[in-house]
Amino acid sequence: MNGKTHVVGVWMAFGALVGSLIGAVIGILSDDWSWIAYGIPIGVAVGFGIGAAKALGVHAKNDKNATDNKN
Repeated sequence: MNGKTHVVGVWMAFGALVGSLIGAVIGILSDDWSWIAYGIPIGVAVGFGIGAAKALGVHAKNDKNATDNKN
């Protein structure tokens, strides 16, 4: 597993965990358990977006350093 895939995977897992916890809390407080069903995919999507942005940022920084070193 390369670094980019690992970063995205970690943030997807973290997003799923946070999304399910937020969905569970809202579901318990509102007596509507369907919030869990909505919280998990939203958490995964947010986690995927954060992970992809972080992975892209790392690679952009590495590419910039690579071009700076050529001069």
